[in-house]
Amino acid sequence: PTYQKLYKEHKIDISFTPYYHPILPLVCDTDSAKEALPNINLPSKRFVHPEDADKQIQMSVSKFQSLFDSQLYGMWPSEGSISETAASLITDNNIKWIATDEEILQNSAKKSGLNPKEYHPYQLYKHQGLHLFFRDHTLSDRVGFVYSGIDSEQAVDDFLEHIYKIREQFIDNLDNIVIPVILDGENAWEYFAKDGTEFLELLYKRLHEDEYVQAVGMSEYVKEANAVELPSLFAGSWINHNFKIWIGHPEDNRAWDLLYKTRKFLVEFVKENPEYDSSVISHAWEKIYIAEGSDWCWWYGDEHRGEHNDEFDQIYRNHLSAVYTLLNTKIPVELKLPIYSGAVLNKPVMPDGLITPLIDGKRSYFYEWSQAGFLDVSDVGGAMHRVSQSIQKLFFGYDHENFYLRVQFDFNHKKPNPDFRIVIEFSHLKNFNIEIPFGKCNTIKESELSYAFSEELEIAIKRSKILPESFGKILFAVSYYEGDNNIETIPDVEPIELMIPKQDQEMFWPT
Repeated sequence: PTYQKLYKEHKIDISFTPYYHPILPLVCDTDSAKEALPNINLPSKRFVHPEDADKQIQMSVSKFQSLFDSQLYGMWPSEGSISETAASLITDNNIKWIATDEEILQNSAKKSGLNPKEYHPYQLYKHQGLHLFFRDHTLSDRVGFVYSGIDSEQAVDDFLEHIYKIREQFIDNLDNIVIPVILDGENAWEYFAKDGTEFLELLYKRLHEDEYVQAVGMSEYVKEANAVELPSLFAGSWINHNFKIWIGHPEDNRAWDLLYKTRKFLVEFVKENPEYDSSVISHAWEKIYIAEGSDWCWWYGDEHRGEHNDEFDQIYRNHLSAVYTLLNTKIPVELKLPIYSGAVLNKPVMPDGLITPLIDGKRSYFYEWSQAGFLDVSDVGGAMHRVSQSIQKLFFGYDHENFYLRVQFDFNHKKPNPDFRIVIEFSHLKNFNIEIPFGKCNTIKESELSYAFSEELEIAIKRSKILPESFGKILFAVSYYEGDNNIETIPDVEPIELMIPKQDQEMFWPT
């Protein structure tokens, strides 16, 4: 109700993505990935279904109409992914504007035979009737990744300073200058104090009071501004102007091939059974559309290894399997075999966000360590595999003050030796270890070191204790001792290497 009220009062603008968040260009044609990466390895079966992409757009248009009693005016294509075919489908659905990253603009200018240096993200563009905004990469990322680590007033000052510099650059043509600031949904605000409320209230106040800057919604701007024609559009996403995250890796490609085969089965079944229950057929198609969503392949491949990849894999295959189940057909064997090859991981996964866990020796809430880096020892083969290892997983990360470590054990339902202790060996420092005799003392809170052991061991160490300047590269390994006996060291070959940046330079790719 709040969004409906604000939208009707023209106080906010609202855009939708395609319904199940597919990468539209890849659904239209998986070969579109070749435009940015000509040598990319593609699935064995070429997936070419612009009609599915069109359906995903139509479902969003209908949903918007039902919620806001209005025509959907603007769209953020999933992951800023666009191609000429996808843009044409969006236009056909009477959507007036889309947005993506400025790297797509530069490559579109090249594709159009134009000088990229003459094409900047601070103006509105148009391609065959569809208006395009291109995000200011630097300013958007400062909001998304930098401002959470500094004082709100300092952050707002910095934001406006960037705006003023752009204004000065185009002082002779201000009527046609717009600065698109586009973030990855609401992901950024959880890292801000008070979920960004203080920063946003101050930012809006300063923008409202500023005599040189006007805040404007994209739909409003499209109606009044002049647009520069862009003859061609480059196929890519807002991440490195390509689709590598979602296609090209053997896991991604196998996922696409399974989708191809399942969809082909559904089409043939409908042709052979024209009188079949239409509601069941619709349900089966919905499973296909869900499987076309981008989040499945986000977690396949090497880019985003997480603690729950195997679960995402199972859910993806469940959706495809459901097509066969709904139509009373035997599920193919290949849908019962994992796509995710996590068992071959041989290196730690780095953190993808700041963490500030509660040091209480247990998992306090689901997301407490969700953005930590980790090393799953049970999944690592070779020299690290032990039949009776006690340490199962290491989780690690940091915030502006501390380095955090979580050790997950498997004592095979036995009580641990009362003399057991953990030694953290920081090999980037000469002869420096931190010893935790938690077999004798389960909890300690000191100025530079805190830990607690209950279900597992959680540790907080001041960054300044292990890094003289509180930032830089650390090398660490964790050893498990019983008395004087070193039972195991994880990792047992090379230590984990983690780069901890300066406090205002923590940069994580959005997940």
